Amino acid sequence: MCKRVSILLIVFGLFCSMTISVGTASEKPANGQTARKDSIRQLAVNESFKPVRGTHYYDVFLGNVKLGKATISVQQEGESYTVKVEARTNRAIRALYKIRYRGTSVVNHDPLIPQTVTIMEQSGKKRKTIEAEYPAPNRVSSVEVTKKKGEKTNIKEKEFESESFLLDPFSTVFLIRSLDWQVGDREIFDIFTGKEQFEFELYCSQEKVLQINGKSRKSWEIIPSSRTLTEPVKTVMANWAIYLSQDESREILQIVGHPKIGKIVAKMRKFESAP
Repeated sequence: MCKRVSILLIVFGLFCSMTISVGTASEKPANGQTARKDSIRQLAVNESFKPVRGTHYYDVFLGNVKLGKATISVQQEGESYTVKVEARTNRAIRALYKIRYRGTSVVNHDPLIPQTVTIMEQSGKKRKTIEAEYPAPNRVSSVEVTKKKGEKTNIKEKEFESESFLLDPFSTVFLIRSLDWQVGDREIFDIFTGKEQFEFELYCSQEKVLQINGKSRKSWEIIPSSRTLTEPVKTVMANWAIYLSQDESREILQIVGHPKIGKIVAKMRKFESAP
């Protein structure tokens, strides 16, 4: 159960950590954009979108039980943005099993290209850190260090290359907010989660009105899914949906998933702009 909670709390960044099942992706309507793009500049980016610097706060629930809290923050330095994602279990769960997750990505804005990524994940007595660099839009190299009390430190080095371009989970969060969505649109590209490389797909399935903090907010429903790039093909489809506001703020209002253990909801609680 603790392992499941850990996976659920990092859904903000690691969309590819959803439950993996062997098979192919579900069929979707043929309308909208379907072609895989060769360059990040070919994506339908909303040129007017400029993210406000600050932090979004979320509460994460399993059914009616609050698992913990998460934040997504954006800062700007020159032409680069720093995207930080952090999640932790609440006090009651931490008393039994401490889980904490933190990810940071530095990305260029125009075009959207990752520069560096740092991921820290702590589960009980196990601590894992990942440092990744993107020397080119289609290449990434990483070093993973795993430490567990009383055991030898494990170090793994990895390199991946994409036929088009390659994003990390946190720049993907940035990309979702940047795209000029219409119902039926689909974007396909490669993503490196810090552990593995996947083909990643974002599909705009419908418009929906959500009640957030007592206000009606029009949103797009974005369905994420991913596939392994080696045989046998495994498809990550755990029935997740991301709800993105249609106003100029382009806020991620809610993330909803239906894994085997029950309904998971990460709901925006508030936003605080940076000084």
